[in-house]
Amino acid sequence: MSLFKTRDWWSTLVGQGEEFDTGCLCVADIDNKGSDKIIVGSYHGFVRIYQPVFTRSDGEGVKGVGGPDDVVCEVQLSLPVLQLAAGRFVSSSDNVYLGVLHPRKFTVYTLIAQAGIADHGKQFQLNRVYEHNLQRTAFNFCYGPFGGVKAKDFICVQSMDGAISVFEQESFAFSRFLPSSLLPGPIRYIAYTDSLVTVSSSLQVESYKFQVVATATDENSKQESQNIAKGKRITADWTFLLNETAMDLVVGNFQNSPLTIFVLGERNLYALTEAGSLRYMVKFDFNPSCFLPFSGGKSESIGCMIGTYAKTLLVYQNTCLKWAAQMPTVPVQIVVTNFNDIRGTVVAIDEEGHLACFYLGTDPSMFLRPTSELREIDYSSAETEMQQLQRAIKEQQNKSVLPMPSASSSQEELKLSIFVPSSFDQSSMARESEVEDSVPVPSITVTVSMQAKTNLRNVKLRVSVVRPLAVSETLLVVPVVEPGKPIEKRLTIFMKHSVLPTDLRVEATAVFYTNSDAPRVVYASGHLPFLLVMRPCLPLKNAGYKLTIDTNKPSVNLTDIFPETTGDGTESFNNAFGFKYYGLAPVITVLASKSSQRYRIQCDEFAYMWHVLNEFVRRLSSHFKMGHGSNFSVYFEGPPPLHEYYEVIDRHFQCRARHNQLSKVLEERASQFRAVQKRLLMLYRDKTPAPLNGLDMLLDNSYKQVLSLAGAVDENQEKKDRTSAELSCATRIICLLLKIRSSGMSHEDYVILESCLTSVVKDNDLQGWEEVVDASIAHLLRTVIAAKSTKDMVFSPSPLALQQDTEKLKKHIAVLCDQLGKGVQLSEAGSKSQDKREKSRLSSIKSEDDFEGNGSYPSHLVTGVKKGSLDSGKVDSFYESDTKKPLRMNGGTPSGLELASNEPPEHSSGQRFIKKSAKEDETFDDRVPDLDDLASNKNSEQLKSGQEELIYGI
Repeated sequence: MSLFKTRDWWSTLVGQGEEFDTGCLCVADIDNKGSDKIIVGSYHGFVRIYQPVFTRSDGEGVKGVGGPDDVVCEVQLSLPVLQLAAGRFVSSSDNVYLGVLHPRKFTVYTLIAQAGIADHGKQFQLNRVYEHNLQRTAFNFCYGPFGGVKAKDFICVQSMDGAISVFEQESFAFSRFLPSSLLPGPIRYIAYTDSLVTVSSSLQVESYKFQVVATATDENSKQESQNIAKGKRITADWTFLLNETAMDLVVGNFQNSPLTIFVLGERNLYALTEAGSLRYMVKFDFNPSCFLPFSGGKSESIGCMIGTYAKTLLVYQNTCLKWAAQMPTVPVQIVVTNFNDIRGTVVAIDEEGHLACFYLGTDPSMFLRPTSELREIDYSSAETEMQQLQRAIKEQQNKSVLPMPSASSSQEELKLSIFVPSSFDQSSMARESEVEDSVPVPSITVTVSMQAKTNLRNVKLRVSVVRPLAVSETLLVVPVVEPGKPIEKRLTIFMKHSVLPTDLRVEATAVFYTNSDAPRVVYASGHLPFLLVMRPCLPLKNAGYKLTIDTNKPSVNLTDIFPETTGDGTESFNNAFGFKYYGLAPVITVLASKSSQRYRIQCDEFAYMWHVLNEFVRRLSSHFKMGHGSNFSVYFEGPPPLHEYYEVIDRHFQCRARHNQLSKVLEERASQFRAVQKRLLMLYRDKTPAPLNGLDMLLDNSYKQVLSLAGAVDENQEKKDRTSAELSCATRIICLLLKIRSSGMSHEDYVILESCLTSVVKDNDLQGWEEVVDASIAHLLRTVIAAKSTKDMVFSPSPLALQQDTEKLKKHIAVLCDQLGKGVQLSEAGSKSQDKREKSRLSSIKSEDDFEGNGSYPSHLVTGVKKGSLDSGKVDSFYESDTKKPLRMNGGTPSGLELASNEPPEHSSGQRFIKKSAKEDETFDDRVPDLDDLASNKNSEQLKSGQEELIYGI
């Protein structure tokens, strides 16, 4: 904000509800009587002429407000007024006439004064002299003595398509297309060089000799016409690159100063010579709205007034800022003129029609300092007063310290909640879904409620879900939230893309300002049903990955755990359920054992089991805690499935490495393509033709390589997005298994584990998931889990850059899982109740039976297992069907199986075994049907498999 303000002498409001822009203001002696008048035209078709009258009192100017006496003439034309200018536009007279540009017409008017009757004064009329109909929509025009003509002004009209039409006063001369003029720009005439200067759509200043433009006619055309379609190519006299949009262009030709071309850009002011070289440039830290160069007086410098959108008027002398004044409005055009022998009056108008005449400077101060009375100073009273003032200042400072707003205070001002219904929409609203599935994708309508205690305005509500989910509206603006009147917004959520979902939460964030203008943020979240992204299907007999969950309660019917899956048209069983994501192929199967208190979840893709596993554990815990007390526990035996987890990590890491490689090659090919382009451009611009030497073929091949590499980058990006989703779900599985495997893990430890082994996978060019997790685990191992002697040691962290491989990360994850398996706690608040829970678990297990009451795995559940997949990564025991004795897979060959290689039995760990027969006598309980029975079902063809099946042991 400026220290000084502009001083108004005269002001008025031009019209009501009209619009004005650059070119709408003109100051000239339009009636040729020797005094300047203000001419204003609007987009609504009004032309008004003012002659401000200043009253004087004792030789001092007094501010005046425009009235009816100041209006010389007011005319409403039938067309909008785009630009006004005063010049010698009539061939038979040397007087000044008014030129008015309409969208399809250029008209010349004259102002005529008629004597009034009696004492009513003169009456002024605006009479039309002649007009030109334009064949193209006009944008702006310039005028001047084109071709060096004396005492005459010709007109050059520029259309919206960049064509120019020249009129020699009453007659049409010619029309031409300027090169690189797809869009029009400011245009001016330079009489000194007889040139037209404009700013083209290429963001460069171009100058054209008028004689070159006039003679560039088409040889086939016999006469000139405005409807031109082609012509000779016009060569610019000189060009100057701006690299920004030009707002205005003015040619400054003043006494004692060299001719200068001023170009106002969005962030710079350029001063060019008549030859197109840069004289000087001024960089702005504000947004200019208009400008006007003026003479610097006797010196060779040139002044420039610049209006800004901050309502300030800045005065520059060359590149030095000399004055700044605050204005009441944002000007769109500024003119300097003389009124009533008052030199340097500034006339400005804004886009709403506020017209003002003002001057720069300050008003003289009329304040006279009163004479002070001499008196003796009472130091004791002054000291007492000083102490009182200091005490008051201190109290005020303590009151001014505002406490930080808490979440509870924000919740008190605005209560935000999300209601997720238990049922889906009867008619699916997922019309924008890109998922291709045999069953229509469902949608669910959630309700976001806001309730305020005070009036809140402009509350911005943002609702977000994680891809592939989509919400009908992500940003809502509520104008007013009144107390006692809750606002409810209903939003539809559905699965939009065929990608593995990573999170089923819906989050709502409300941002608002309190009555004291303090910003507040309120957050709420809800959990969407997992059947929004998957549907029930027939279970599969075989799967590549399997997870076994132990409990301390008898197994229950799966229909009690998933009651909503019954009656949906798919065949269901008490101990086997199948789920499938919409648009994705893998099937997740849930199996319940007979009496060994175990459950199994299996799928051909490891990461796809997350949502079913999480939902199953949650519902199982809720089922037992509501009906049979609160001593229910879920266990996971054996080591975590790190081998499967490492496969997911490697796939994601390979996508990242390939992305970096493709990006590097693409950058090289793009640089090569640009270099070939520049070389060809130099050859084409050369006046003497030269051979291309195969550069055109090289350009074509480079272009094809760039397109191919860009397609490969997009394809790899889609694959990386899929692997990122799989990595996020696999990480959640590992964290959950580590939690239920470590019976003593507290909630604080689990939060630390999730923050360290994070499931948020966000990769960029600087760092990715692997680097962040590796650094987090390394810090955890060196501080919390490390020995007491090494906790205080200082370690220099390694830079977070893409590594050559993931071996180091895998070792750190393995060490972390091993330490957590030994009962190491990550926080001091973790409870040490592992022994107590272990005794409770052992007492609840009556036998070593797993899935069968007779003590053997069902053959239909263990076949087809990938290496390291059985029982979540390790085969602890296997039971022979005849002897009912456990077979140890780690270190020896089980009976009933043959070695697939000739290696000795002591090296049989991790070998492949071939099962002789897939048919055994073990059967499920009556509650749990055998999967062979399911295979015999006519609707279960996918459950059938061959007799020979492979088993892998670690």
